[in-house]
Amino acid sequence: MYLIKQMMLLINMIKNPDVKIWDKIKIILMIIYIISPADLIPAPVFGFSIIDDLIMLVFLITLMNKLFIKYGYKKGKEDINPEDVIENVDYEIKNEDEDERDE
Repeated sequence: MYLIKQMMLLINMIKNPDVKIWDKIKIILMIIYIISPADLIPAPVFGFSIIDDLIMLVFLITLMNKLFIKYGYKKGKEDINPEDVIENVDYEIKNEDEDERDE
């Protein structure tokens, strides 16, 4: 479900005219590279031709998250209001059995 949501956000972002063309090109080129059979690390040399695709996938996911935050498709950590954060709170966990005994 998460992957489908991310793909829908990506499609909406690519269709959005407010997104810079260079950001769209970077994402499209990374997707084409991952899908294409051409690799920077040839399979016969190392036997691990998937490594460069995995590295590119990590870069793609990182770039997508940064762009989602930049264009408002996701909230970033900097969007959290520090006044809404409650720290150093004392709390106690009670079992249901203890609640019945107290009454």
